[in-house]
Amino acid sequence: MRMQQHDQVHGWRRQVAAASLLVLALGAAACGDQPAGSGGSSPPQPTPTAATPAPTASTPASPTSPVTPPARRTAADQLRDFFAAARDADTALHRAARLINEGVTEDAVTVRPATVAAVKAVPLEAVYRAVPAGLDRELLRGVLLVYSDIVSRRMAMGPVTYAGGDAVVVVLPRPGRQDTSPSAWEILTGLGDGHAAAARFEGDLAAVRSTAARTPAFTVRSDTSRAAAEVAVRVTHIAAANGGCGGTGGQVFSRLVPMTWKSGSDGHWTGTVDGIGFDATHQGDSWRVRIDAC
Repeated sequence: MRMQQHDQVHGWRRQVAAASLLVLALGAAACGDQPAGSGGSSPPQPTPTAATPAPTASTPASPTSPVTPPARRTAADQLRDFFAAARDADTALHRAARLINEGVTEDAVTVRPATVAAVKAVPLEAVYRAVPAGLDRELLRGVLLVYSDIVSRRMAMGPVTYAGGDAVVVVLPRPGRQDTSPSAWEILTGLGDGHAAAARFEGDLAAVRSTAARTPAFTVRSDTSRAAAEVAVRVTHIAAANGGCGGTGGQVFSRLVPMTWKSGSDGHWTGTVDGIGFDATHQGDSWRVRIDAC
């Protein structure tokens, strides 16, 4: 742990005041958030009343009357569930951050059962399951960037869950001792690892929405296809990079890391992702991916 760098009690108030800014950054935007597609309320508009009678046999419609063509379907329509799931996860992360903030003082960090439950309730799987197979490279990059923002923020809250969920736990600074798990400093520095992802989330989500709106609808591949396996492997890699081997977030993927295929067919594939070996097998309604990360 990093407690060795901050093992003086007299420095606790100064350190926790600085670190608390990182905690607050995770929840700062919550008050202004609105669900995707919401532009605020506006006064109801009166229903327009026809000024002329509808065309009848005696009043034929003009052959030059404009006809509105059907709206062109785009990738944004196919990613509607992903956008909604990402917004739900963002809302859940803000709620968890507010609960964590309430327990941070200059003297200690207090973790309550509701806080632990809120962190664990962030719906990461729902976001992943809303990623369709068959996206082109640029859309896949943008979608997984948003996913990595969410995962980074959630894993930054990981140390909070070490406190357990059965009772209120007050985590105090202990000079020269590391007998408390988690330490207050571990919680606060972990939260700092999610700050960059929290700051860029709205911009990344808006960018992929814009790209999807300009992209024609695509062919969605089957759940057992190699395209679906690629999504599963890349998602697992992002999760491992942020939360595996004791990680606490901080890994945002703005590009698609290299990926190679060694062998396989529909339902089972092997290869490497960012130079790390993987084995992906489709079982039931989901993929089981093993990555040799640690």
